[in-house]
Amino acid sequence: LRSVDEDGSTVVHVSGSLGAAGAPLLRDLLTQTRSRVVDLAELVAANAEGIATLHELAALGVRFRNASPYIMLRLASPTDVPGATE
Repeated sequence: LRSVDEDGSTVVHVSGSLGAAGAPLLRDLLTQTRSRVVDLAELVAANAEGIATLHELAALGVRFRNASPYIMLRLASPTDVPGATE
């Protein structure tokens, strides 16, 4: 995780994988930086907790950019939302 100033706005970049260890760190970094944009270009994997965190952040108005088709598919899947059933 890293934050980068881009044209006066802070963008948080996520790389590697997102899971139980990284989810709280992502939330904390977004709170500290007050960023509302997360770049997922370098995110290659996310477990159920990581995807649930991204769903929570989206519900709070955080926008995602540069997500891979795999991550977009996971974000679109209702089975990756806690408590959801098909």
